[in-house]
Amino acid sequence: YDAEGAYFAFPFKMDGGKFKFEIADGAMAPETDQLPNTSRDWQAVQNWVELAGPKAAVVWSPIEAPLVEFGDINTGKWLKKLDLKNGSVFSYVMNSYWHTNFKAAQGGTLVFRYALTSRPGAADSAKATRFGAEIHTPLSAAWLPEKNKGTLAADAMSFFEVDKPNVIIQAVKPAADGEGVAVRLREVGGIAAEVHLTSPLWTSDYVSFRVTDIAETPANTFKVVPKSVFVQMKPFGLATVIIK
Repeated sequence: YDAEGAYFAFPFKMDGGKFKFEIADGAMAPETDQLPNTSRDWQAVQNWVELAGPKAAVVWSPIEAPLVEFGDINTGKWLKKLDLKNGSVFSYVMNSYWHTNFKAAQGGTLVFRYALTSRPGAADSAKATRFGAEIHTPLSAAWLPEKNKGTLAADAMSFFEVDKPNVIIQAVKPAADGEGVAVRLREVGGIAAEVHLTSPLWTSDYVSFRVTDIAETPANTFKVVPKSVFVQMKPFGLATVIIK
């Protein structure tokens, strides 16, 4: 019942390295991109933290524990400025500091998983985003009956696919109006792009689609040849393609 906290330390060494990490639909650098009086003691990470120097980068992804502290254990310091002197990341997994709304003690067997990768080259939010997304949404396996015959061609790789590395498919879901499928695209590299969205399921002569905002506000309807939808993406922008 004594007040205590638990952390996992990842002391990365990167000459000239600078941090960037993913937040909701974006990325930010600790301290550099923060408003005055926002939290410097800890940060909430979406899928990845990147520490990049001029010639190399390491990407770290926490799966169960999204709270991190940069440079040191800063809990309770209420920092006004975060002075990053090293490349250490502390995964803040649990504590018993609070006096209300939490259990007095935590016990049992707990599992915390992390994924790491490294690469040559400088910072690259697009590559970091793809790594983090793949770690947090691993391949799912499904059982198929023996001699089951599919309807797709043998070289059909993905349900949906985009041709630009800086654009990801963030979500696929039924359209809000019940008419068709909504495919949400997100540009993650800060570079405008015309992205080609394809699907092996588009076998009819024409596919009806419309590009909308994130709220799926109705827009003009277009027709395109099979397996070809081109979408103009703004830097760090979102677009939703409604397909019928």
